[in-house]
Amino acid sequence: MARSAQGTTLRGAQLIGATILVQSPGSLLPLPIAVLGHQKIDSWAEGAPQVSTYTLVYPDLNALIGVRNVCTGDLLDVLTSAVTVIGGETYDLATKTIQPDKPRWLTFACAGSAAAKLQLMNYGPQSDFDGAGHPASLAQRQATLRMITADYCGNGHSYTQNGTPLHWENAAGTVVSPGELGEREAVWSAAGALCLEAQRLAGAEVACDLPACDTFSLAEGEWVTYVPGA
Repeated sequence: MARSAQGTTLRGAQLIGATILVQSPGSLLPLPIAVLGHQKIDSWAEGAPQVSTYTLVYPDLNALIGVRNVCTGDLLDVLTSAVTVIGGETYDLATKTIQPDKPRWLTFACAGSAAAKLQLMNYGPQSDFDGAGHPASLAQRQATLRMITADYCGNGHSYTQNGTPLHWENAAGTVVSPGELGEREAVWSAAGALCLEAQRLAGAEVACDLPACDTFSLAEGEWVTYVPGA
């Protein structure tokens, strides 16, 4: 959502053609980012509304057509060029922590990123998580970020890589992978994994001691994850 110069509220497809000015560190002039397209995609959470995504481009004289996508996808590839915009919150990629309560900040979450998955799971800071207009708590969102990035130890180190298969279910029962879940990997809280069994990346040397999951249940965390085919 944004406001025009006349004070009109704009959202969704109404933002096509709008320009967002972004100040880059060390740059004297702001970078204009244009909203080229809009579409809605289904949420991964049961009963949650569709999520708005945008195609965002910025000028680049070295690009073939003079502009480049904010994400890495080709402009003609709708899925990889899609960006979901998360307001008032940023994400530290080194520590895997959420930086909340930033009213003048936006996060452009490209398709496939941890922040985009968090939004699609209905755990965004403006999402209606409980059906009564309230978002997931910061602790719930933090647990989700740790889970997505396989930050077992809660220190920012990720024990996964792009394309690694994973199944999951959350405590609210709104996000559950279809089919057979596989062998349990971990139960997750805001601090990281409460326990660990099968790993997403087999043989990885985890730098913290975590108990087995036989005495832990989903009621003690926000998520349980499973390794399919393990």
